[in-house]
Amino acid sequence: MLVDSDGAVDGCGVVPVALVVAGVLPVSLIVVPVPAVDEVGPVVVVVVVVVSLPDVPPPEPQAARRTAQVSERRQVMAGTLAAAARLVKRMGRYDCTLCGACCCNPPGNRAEGFVDYIEVDERAPLLKKPELVRRLVVVGDDDVKHMRLDPEGRCLALRGRIGKHVRCTIYADRPRACWSVEPASDLCRAYREARGLRP
Repeated sequence: MLVDSDGAVDGCGVVPVALVVAGVLPVSLIVVPVPAVDEVGPVVVVVVVVVSLPDVPPPEPQAARRTAQVSERRQVMAGTLAAAARLVKRMGRYDCTLCGACCCNPPGNRAEGFVDYIEVDERAPLLKKPELVRRLVVVGDDDVKHMRLDPEGRCLALRGRIGKHVRCTIYADRPRACWSVEPASDLCRAYREARGLRP
C-alpha cells in the first residue's frame, strides 16, 4: 500500500522516506508502484533502498602519494644543498691556506709599539727542536718567548702570499696562541680587515 503526500492510498505515486539504519547510515527508501497486469489484479510494489554515504574524499592512490612524498623530499634536499653551497662559498673565504692574516702583527699593534706578537708557551712542541728555536723564536724584554717576525710584522714561519696562498712551515709544532683564532670568528675577521682583506 502506498501513501501519497496527502496521506491517501495511491496506486501510482512515489514516496521518499528517510530512515537511519543502526543509527549510522542515512537511507532513502523509494517506493515505486507497478500497475497490475489486469485491472482487477493486485498492485505490485517494488521497493528500492539507496544508501547514501557521507561525503568522504576518495583515498589518494598510493602512487600519487609516493610521488608527492618524493617531490617534497626533493624540495627539502634542494633547499639543504643550496644552503650548503652558500656556506661552502662563504667558508672558502675563511680557508686558512688562502688567508694568513692572523699570522701577521696587526698595524694597530705595531703603531702602539707592540713588536712582539705571538707568544710561545712553554709546552709548545716547537721548543723541543733547537734548530727551529734558533731560527724562529725571540725572547722579549720581559723574558717571554715570541715568534720571530719580519720587518712587516709577519711570522717567519709563514710562507706564501697573504690573501692568496699560504702555509705554516711549523704547523704541527706551532705554539698554542696560533690555535686561538677560529676561521670566520670575530677575531679572524678583525685580522683580515687589518690586512685589507674582505672580512
